[in-house]
Amino acid sequence: MDTKYLLNILTWAIIIVCSVIVFVMQYRAFGTSGKTRSIDSVSSFFFINEIVDKWQRAVFATIASVPLSFIFLIVAYRGEVFIKPLLSPYGMGSTSTNSDEVSASFFEELLKHIPEPLLPIAILILLFLVFGAQVKFLYQRIEKGIIYLAAISQRTNSTVRDFTKHLLAIKPYNEIVLELEDSRGNKLPLAEELEEATDETKLSFQLLHMAKFDIQEIGLRDAFRKIVNQHLSKTKDINSQFMVELSRESRIDLLTSKAINLRWFHVFISGMLFIIICSLYVGIVPSASEFFEERNVEWPQYQSIGSLVQTVAQMAFATILPMVMGIFLFVRRAERGKETVIQTVAVVVVIVFLSSLAVNAPVAFLQRLEVLLGIGELKPTTESGFGGRAELLYVFSHSLIPCFTVMVFAIVDPEETLSIWDIIVTVAVVTAGHFAAYAVFERVSGVGWNFYWHQALLAAVLGISALGIMRIFWRAPLQPRNVDEFGGTVTC
Repeated sequence: MDTKYLLNILTWAIIIVCSVIVFVMQYRAFGTSGKTRSIDSVSSFFFINEIVDKWQRAVFATIASVPLSFIFLIVAYRGEVFIKPLLSPYGMGSTSTNSDEVSASFFEELLKHIPEPLLPIAILILLFLVFGAQVKFLYQRIEKGIIYLAAISQRTNSTVRDFTKHLLAIKPYNEIVLELEDSRGNKLPLAEELEEATDETKLSFQLLHMAKFDIQEIGLRDAFRKIVNQHLSKTKDINSQFMVELSRESRIDLLTSKAINLRWFHVFISGMLFIIICSLYVGIVPSASEFFEERNVEWPQYQSIGSLVQTVAQMAFATILPMVMGIFLFVRRAERGKETVIQTVAVVVVIVFLSSLAVNAPVAFLQRLEVLLGIGELKPTTESGFGGRAELLYVFSHSLIPCFTVMVFAIVDPEETLSIWDIIVTVAVVTAGHFAAYAVFERVSGVGWNFYWHQALLAAVLGISALGIMRIFWRAPLQPRNVDEFGGTVTC
């Protein structure tokens, strides 16, 4: 293999490793930036990872870690372009003093002697040594934004206050505290700022303090149920009046945990991640054009980046979006149990086919128009062989691809939504479908582009990205939590 390609592979391997390091450091730091300690918010006295379960923290930490990781990847990929502007405020380009000039020349000489594969490592070190404070500040702003959008503190405060109100309606604050302390064998802590607060606020803090370790494993509401069963079992009224309602809410959580959980916040974050992945694809894939051209394979180039953007957008809207919509509709309709699986699949497939056709048909028409008018990159030559039959075949075959993916999804693993097998087989169908459909299109058109290799790669990348994002952000934990071990009687 050519030395140039080996260097490219090594460079990308180092970029990916450094990007993973940046991501992991942010992921581990999420929820540990400090406590605001406001008497108006009981949750402000705790770290974020103390008031949400591990699954929720993993989701929020992943969301918060993506933006800066993406920025680092882009900077590392074009290090020779970005590193000089990054260093300019710290010596390069500054001519106010002799020491600045020395620093500028030093950095310039240093950059000249750094091998290209090691440039990402140099940028990573630079971020921590020179821009550490700025990066930390920026990450904390992102973290606070995610926490605010997800309403973590508000939901925690609301749940714990509802719980406390029920308890105080049954027993006075002092009696509840005494019973809890007798059961635990030690005194309940209370923050200094809350010593003069209301009984409801004080009890909310103390209960949240007791539950904070269990919350990470079993969730907020189940952690409170555990406190009641283990430490307040002497209070019969609690079991009869309060536990019934709390059990009902827990049952609702369990029943809905089996389905895809679609919310506007998840949609926004999912869309953001998918756009980032598409942007990375557009920025990276053309770098391999020389390699594929030597093998007589048509491949996107930086000179025609607009065509690549159009190709990515068309596949995203004509295949990936209908596929995601079809999976979501299939799961929702199947949950209702009002029709057979065949009926559900038939209805969803029709919707998916029409959605895909609504994108593929106008695109093919516009491309045909460009050929007839002699504009754009496709010219009306005899070699191109574009004709009505080819376009019709292209539109029909490509519109069927998301339909087949939904059908496969429906039969692969019916016991578990978005399982690993679901993703593997569905991505395989999407990839093979685009490879075959475009290969047949080229054969009918009489062209020898071999562009189907790129289409297969694009389909695989976008398919894995979309289904992976759905698995992470659009569904609850894989299995419903078993709360019976805490003494409850909740069943699904």
